[in-house]
Amino acid sequence: MKNPLDPTLMKAWNKGREEGKNEATEKFYRFLVGRMESLTEIEGVGKKTAFKIQTHFLEAFAKELE
Repeated sequence: MKNPLDPTLMKAWNKGREEGKNEATEKFYRFLVGRMESLTEIEGVGKKTAFKIQTHFLEAFAKELE
């Protein structure tokens, strides 16, 4: 059995980890966009309220990126 810290194994492990992270991030963004687009389906939430909620989340996200 190869040493678990073998450079070839570590490279493969890191690649798999990165791909998994990217896939999870993509799924999360697709989910979030879907939820944001469906806000008006909630009883009592119209276009203006949905827009306010979407703007709130997008502004908060933009601040996190700073």
